Amino acid sequence: MKKYVVDFFAGLLLLIMVVLTMKFITLDLRVITLIAAILLCFYSYLITPKRNVSLLSIFLVTLPISIGFVLGILPELPSMWISILIFLYAALLGNWIHSKKIAILGVLPFFFFSYLIVPKLVTNNLFQLVNEIAPSVSMESISTQEKINLDDFKGKIVVIDFFGTWCAPCIKEMEELKELKKKYKNRTDIEFLLVCTEFAKDNPEKAKRFIEKRDLNFKAYFDFKNEAHKLFGFTGVPALVILDKENNIRLKHEGYNESEDLKGNLIKLIELLSNSQ
Repeated sequence: MKKYVVDFFAGLLLLIMVVLTMKFITLDLRVITLIAAILLCFYSYLITPKRNVSLLSIFLVTLPISIGFVLGILPELPSMWISILIFLYAALLGNWIHSKKIAILGVLPFFFFSYLIVPKLVTNNLFQLVNEIAPSVSMESISTQEKINLDDFKGKIVVIDFFGTWCAPCIKEMEELKELKKKYKNRTDIEFLLVCTEFAKDNPEKAKRFIEKRDLNFKAYFDFKNEAHKLFGFTGVPALVILDKENNIRLKHEGYNESEDLKGNLIKLIELLSNSQ
């Protein structure tokens, strides 16, 4: 019984290591899943010579990280449930390693899954292609207090990014949008709008300081009471929406992870909309 308690608390320690990696190093799920799998494999490998490792031991050491993914990752990215199978495999692999050749061949699926499969899973969950009529919304300019309506941009492809000044993933997403805006700087038929939500007591003054500090050369607006954000059906930030020239919603993208090729996917969609209208 004692060994099973040790296995479970070892799993908790591994979970803490993964959480610390996410907090202080990276939120990139390619890296996170790879680190989690390697830690589980290494632990199982270390304890195998000392005692017979049962399937219950494998389950218990994997349980904390699996629960962490279920609670922290799956609500936004349900397709990532398959990671739990990779974690079980990783813990089993550590028990099977008897030579360098087995170790090398055995860990290859970790890298294959993390760098080839995870980006596709993230994209499938976050990148929602739709074709819906955009709601009628108005927002206030952060710099001039002028109110605009989305109908004002009809005839243009419009990229709208809802953000919060307190939101770290929002900042990451904005960096990609800055590069995207540079690519289309000579296109007068593409408009980029930043919209600060009222979450976490954000206000126009905070938003203005945030944008100036980061030298964000975008048209910026404030969404009082999160009215526009709600009308688009979003619940959190960052949230990205793209409208075509007929004012139809063609993309809804809520959340952000570095494992996704966001800029590349946005370029493909913008080019598709440009060529079809």
